[in-house]
Amino acid sequence: MAKRIIHRKKIYEEIVDHLFDDIKNGVYKVNEELPSERELMEEFGVGRPAVREAISKLELMGLIDVRSGSVAKVREPTIQRLVDEMSGVVQLLLMSPEGEATFQEIRLILEVALVRKAARDAGSEQIRKLELALEDNRQNLNDRNKFAESDLSFHQALAEITGNSVIIGVMQSLSSWLMRKREVTLAKSGQSKMAFEAHQKILDGIKKRNPDLAETAMQDHLSQIQNIWAEQIDNEISESGS
Repeated sequence: MAKRIIHRKKIYEEIVDHLFDDIKNGVYKVNEELPSERELMEEFGVGRPAVREAISKLELMGLIDVRSGSVAKVREPTIQRLVDEMSGVVQLLLMSPEGEATFQEIRLILEVALVRKAARDAGSEQIRKLELALEDNRQNLNDRNKFAESDLSFHQALAEITGNSVIIGVMQSLSSWLMRKREVTLAKSGQSKMAFEAHQKILDGIKKRNPDLAETAMQDHLSQIQNIWAEQIDNEISESGS
């Protein structure tokens, strides 16, 4: 019989496990205070360092808020909090070509799924919101900054069709994380017009209730953006090396 390795937990990790279970099971509800350091020391029969390390770990996990001079409180779990916890790591990942490619692939998978769902399920009010965002695109073709805002609005309106707070939050975050790509690609002459025309084709597929047509339009749109991005980055590398 193969041997199985048993990993001994540190004292603070056991405290974390117990408090996590308490939070999960509603012993401590959102915005309620955890016991004080001294009370936790007595409850678990441990010293102050173990309690403080456990509290720090729970804070790092995003489960509690700790303010100087006050007792830790249970945080409300939200998508935005989750995203905020991830943002620093994401920004570092995006500094490498591999990391950027990974997030671009995530965007492609998500947005293709979004337009397919929109073509099947979008209601008249949701389509109207896409039309308004598209009209905003058209009116701001000569203003890069305003066009970028309307571009975000169009893609976010697609996410909102799902009614899924996680998807909506993830799309908002992807847009934020990939903002440099949007700025770089829109700087290319004529790109705002090309993006506007791509959005028209995407919306046309949605209004025709044709998921395949909408998907093809979105794939073409994102592929064209990726090509411009790669070209611009190559130019930056060439200029920095000259």
